[in-house]
Amino acid sequence: MAWIEPCNNGHRAVWRGKDGKKEKGPTLSTKEAAEAWAITNGHHEKPKHKLTDLVDDFCESCVADNRIQKTYAADLRQRLPSLFLSRKWNEAQDITRSEIDRWWKDTKGVGVRRPLAQVLSLLRWAFQARDVDVSAKVLTYKAPRQQRKVKETELLTPLQVKLITEAAAGFRATSGERGRPTVSWSGFATHLVALMHYLSTYGARPSTACKLTLGQVNFSRSTLRLSAKRSGEWEHPLRDDTLKYFALLAEGREKKLTAPLFLNNRRAGWKLTAAGEAGQLSWWYQKHIGEHLELGKLDGISRLKDYALTTMRRNGMTLEEISKFSGHLTPEVIDDNYVHAGQEQLRNDLKLLPPGMPPAAPRK
Repeated sequence: MAWIEPCNNGHRAVWRGKDGKKEKGPTLSTKEAAEAWAITNGHHEKPKHKLTDLVDDFCESCVADNRIQKTYAADLRQRLPSLFLSRKWNEAQDITRSEIDRWWKDTKGVGVRRPLAQVLSLLRWAFQARDVDVSAKVLTYKAPRQQRKVKETELLTPLQVKLITEAAAGFRATSGERGRPTVSWSGFATHLVALMHYLSTYGARPSTACKLTLGQVNFSRSTLRLSAKRSGEWEHPLRDDTLKYFALLAEGREKKLTAPLFLNNRRAGWKLTAAGEAGQLSWWYQKHIGEHLELGKLDGISRLKDYALTTMRRNGMTLEEISKFSGHLTPEVIDDNYVHAGQEQLRNDLKLLPPGMPPAAPRK
């Protein structure tokens, strides 16, 4: 094993031969150049990098550059080392294309896509910022394409959406864990109905609904302000019945612009996971509404989004118009495509949205 020594004109690799005598490589201008020469000529092994150390550096760098939030970094620090331990990956060089393929095969692709994207982001950062030796096949790896089209058998029907909304209207928060009563709030049903109406009418992600604030609703202009990654902010008009729902939510509340629009049964905002998913809302929906309607595989709250988007498409709305309402990015709808449709055109498109159900939300 060679080591690098400084000399008069720079640095050189030094190692002991088979007879135990010192041998020296050529004098080079920098330590890095001498180390590279030793590696190329077989006198020095390529430096290895512990994945756990790279995760810490990666998170600190991304937080400092405002690319990720501290909560997301904390999730990465917990999730990635657990993954590396389960796959027996210790060094960056352990992650090869064949290892990724084996991982995909072992899990049949279930739950792999998101952590794989995080691992690849880590390795690409390590290659660019830390000069870590990563295989080119790994850097250019692309996960198998996933069919995103929703099948007819996986779609909710208008009757099922009506049942879901009626179930929300009749829900009462009266019991909690171990028999302890939760905060009983008669206005909770109003928020549930408004939330189900919003998701089944505009096709937004549940996580988008959880993050909406009172300040994003402009009651005088009848609009809602949305945003998406790399696309800035825009406003889209609201239907009259949607505006009435939102007015009920704002009634009697302190007019804080940052206050959450939809509240849970404890009169607080729905909590998001560190990965930005609507974990609390999705779990609550499946337990208290979805599984009790005999919908089978359709009990997930994202089915309301699929229902709304499919209905819009069937009614002839373009992808640009759909994205304007739902906030979803598609390959065809990126960046400045959002500004092509004017307010009047969007108001006309509202007539194509599925009807809101039920016609009136319960009052306090």
